[in-house]
Amino acid sequence: DTKRFYPNGVFASHVIGYVEKDEEDSKTVGKLGLEKTLDEQLQGKNGKVNYNSDLWGYLLPNSEENIISPEDGNDVTLTLDKKIQAFAEDALNKLQSEYKPAKALAIVMNPKTGEVYAMGQRPSYNPTTKEGLTDSWQNLAIEENYELGSTMKVFTLAAAVEEGVFNPNATYTSGRYDIKGTRGVNDHSGIDKGKTLTYLQGVQRSSNVAFVKIVLEQLGADTFKDYLLKFGFGEKTGIDLPNEVGSKFVYDREIEVATTAYGQGSVFTPIQMMQAFTAIANDGKMMKPYVIDSIVDSNGKTVKKNKPTAAGEPVSKETAKKVREY
Repeated sequence: DTKRFYPNGVFASHVIGYVEKDEEDSKTVGKLGLEKTLDEQLQGKNGKVNYNSDLWGYLLPNSEENIISPEDGNDVTLTLDKKIQAFAEDALNKLQSEYKPAKALAIVMNPKTGEVYAMGQRPSYNPTTKEGLTDSWQNLAIEENYELGSTMKVFTLAAAVEEGVFNPNATYTSGRYDIKGTRGVNDHSGIDKGKTLTYLQGVQRSSNVAFVKIVLEQLGADTFKDYLLKFGFGEKTGIDLPNEVGSKFVYDREIEVATTAYGQGSVFTPIQMMQAFTAIANDGKMMKPYVIDSIVDSNGKTVKKNKPTAAGEPVSKETAKKVREY
């Protein structure tokens, strides 16, 4: 018999997946994550012994055994870093016990290469015992899109800086931005209404009104969307994990353009956001995320070796540096 062990327990469970015996043929098969997508490569092939025997199974005289040796499956090495993954899982445990969120997610990536060093979530499950599996089938990083919220403002700012329309010392009035036929856009409660702020202060204090004005009055809806597409928000990243979903732009009306400017309405995946952030951290060069480092067969021959892949260059090196400073 065979058994798969997962000695780390709840540890990148949705990336790795799990195996289970098929009730019909008792074959062990991958059911989730990389265990499922790489099942054929990981499986290997059983060996056989063929020979002529008597009724009781004894080898007949002068009969030879025909032995077909088994073939071990391939070894798959991931980009995950055991220490960093452990830190991520510990942070998620602490977060879960303290705040009890419905869902939580952590991703750590190298922005210069696109290598994923950690990916975990809550709720999660133990791949050995299957405890918690019914609560968390999806890998939230790639199988679910959501409103990015104020993290989107980084890309709005980057587009404005690249286009040369962001003036950090120019001023605006905080509190509210009126859009005809709607309730308009309000700043969060931490910003006083009717106050004169510079746009740099608006960035630092995460003012929704500042970013709506940047898009509607300085960039323009079409130019802003062009930049979001350059940052990869219009298509899947192509990460080597199963069931990646895409994004959905809610962008037809002026109010929808405004809400997208500060991360509401339009929805994207966490891994799209992480890929986009590599452009800011990596001097304008955006890197495609990946989790499989290499695949090696039982003879030590490298079947596959992944290398860093650029996914575009949405902004210049100078813009990325300026945005990091801001």
